[in-house]
Amino acid sequence: MNYNNIKYILFDVGNVLVYKRTHEDENVAKLINLTRPEYRALLDRLIEEQTDEEKQQFKDINTVEKEYIYLQVLHKKICIELNIDPNPELIEKMTQCRMKGDFALKDGIIETLTTLSPKYSLGILSNALPSRRAHELKIQDLESFFSHIFISHEIGLEKPDPEIYEYALKKINIPVNQILFVDDKLDYLEGAERVGFKNLVMFKNKDLSDKYPVIEDIRELLGMLAV
Repeated sequence: MNYNNIKYILFDVGNVLVYKRTHEDENVAKLINLTRPEYRALLDRLIEEQTDEEKQQFKDINTVEKEYIYLQVLHKKICIELNIDPNPELIEKMTQCRMKGDFALKDGIIETLTTLSPKYSLGILSNALPSRRAHELKIQDLESFFSHIFISHEIGLEKPDPEIYEYALKKINIPVNQILFVDDKLDYLEGAERVGFKNLVMFKNKDLSDKYPVIEDIRELLGMLAV
């Protein structure tokens, strides 16, 4: 595939730029003396039992402040369900486990972005809560490499909805055939393809398909683009 016309590279974040060293489910579970499966089952049940108003509150989270309030309420509900004292210190620890997580940059990220950024404009298109911008993208000043950062909850759209790609394209204002999109989920790459993206790269993770070129390390982009 010829990438000579590429001017812009759009990246997913989770499992492409950053990874979880430990999972937030496991970290919250330890605080309340549950196993990770026990905690996940309880969390899933409480989410399933939410009222329409509570579900709408989750959809409407477009700031870190709203995310914080939502999680505080949810964690109090978990403690009450388990007959645990929902004291402010415990609730705060649970909330911080979920909002900040335990993330690190994948190997070669800073090196690769430093090499790419003089030649290409770079952007992010991520399905995430607002805390992604406030925490993961602060690691080693990761956000400084990107001219656009599109976070699904902040804009009220998410992959693979065609509208989120169209929204990004309008803001980027570069022809779609000059944009390379890197994601680790087949559905999201196919969603981009449906709105006209031609230059699609799959970062190998759980999903794998021979529909698109596959990379296992971000540094492989440098060879693909002959940078």
